[in-house]
Amino acid sequence: MIYEHQFLAHQIGHEAEKGATDDERVLLYPSTRFVTEPQLVALSGDGARLGELVSKDPELQQRAMELGFRARNATGGATGDELTRFLTERQIPVPTTSSDDTRAVLPSLPLLEKMIEIVGDCPDRTGSR
Repeated sequence: MIYEHQFLAHQIGHEAEKGATDDERVLLYPSTRFVTEPQLVALSGDGARLGELVSKDPELQQRAMELGFRARNATGGATGDELTRFLTERQIPVPTTSSDDTRAVLPSLPLLEKMIEIVGDCPDRTGSR
């Protein structure tokens, strides 16, 4: 279980390195209610300055997209529009969350914890853990 931006960052990196997306992984949403727009809550003057930079600096927004985030663009446009373009240009499937998508049903918490424990022990592709 990972955040959408982590999955997209993996796909972006995989495509850049190998020239194709990683078809062994899939992104499922338990429910569309878990898909949110990014929020930044400033707790200090520095935090407010960071929020201003992230919301207005095109270079920071580009970097956010490279990391798989749905960053709001400098002109105040929708968060997903730029990410959709960015992914499409790289031939990476764009996540959709319409109501007719296949849903992933989360298991009970004890079973989910066991799954995470088992998957966490899986070796990576190089054979190390």
